[in-house]
Amino acid sequence: MPVLTECVICKKQIERHPNQIKKAKYGGTCSKECLRKLQAKMLILGPRFKSGVQSTETGRFISTGRHFIISYTCKQCGKAFKAGRANKRKFCSEDCWATFRGLHPRLCSVADCGNEHFGHGLCRLHHQRKWTKENPEKVKLKSEKDKDAKSDRQYRIKFGIPSVKKGGPPGYAGLEEYNRRLESQNGGCGVCNRKPLSYMRHAVDHNHKTGKLRGLLCAPCNGRVLGRLERYVQYGVTLNKLRLYLEKFDPENPLLK
Repeated sequence: MPVLTECVICKKQIERHPNQIKKAKYGGTCSKECLRKLQAKMLILGPRFKSGVQSTETGRFISTGRHFIISYTCKQCGKAFKAGRANKRKFCSEDCWATFRGLHPRLCSVADCGNEHFGHGLCRLHHQRKWTKENPEKVKLKSEKDKDAKSDRQYRIKFGIPSVKKGGPPGYAGLEEYNRRLESQNGGCGVCNRKPLSYMRHAVDHNHKTGKLRGLLCAPCNGRVLGRLERYVQYGVTLNKLRLYLEKFDPENPLLK
């Protein structure tokens, strides 16, 4: 049920859902115009910081959900620009940084490139390509680490393991739980015992109504067999009925073995 709140700029009555009251606490405006006025006058602190409003002379925070943008002034041209809070920049562009340092642009040493840069030899693009070609092992190790970190985050959510920031165990706790469950199933699918491929992992099967975890299944068993059978329950299809049907018309069917 919506709740009546008041705009912090024009004092207009606005309706908000109870779940949006906390969000309205930091930017409770009725329109974009009121939000711009609020951003131009004061410093808005998000839920990660102290609650309230505070003015500032050097710059201001602008709340954009979970990220925060700060207004900076370029040391070379004096132009105002915006950047992330963690990125404490002093210049609005690479040209201003080079002018302030007294550097002059150079052309890339690669033929037919034409990219200007402020270093020596190769431009940034070709330097990165050269490093990638010369260090394939490091590139492969980094890609594997990124893949494992992404999978660990997903398995932490599925298995209910909190992240490290929320007091959870360090390391790849989600992947360790996945490997433990896979070993309990003799390293294969819980239905057909098929081993996972080198570039894939089995899916974590669960009940879509209750959310209860069941086991690890390969893609065919999870999506094409069990998933479709569960969707056909609303039409009265059950495993017992299928078995009685096959026993009546096709008793030698391999599904009955």
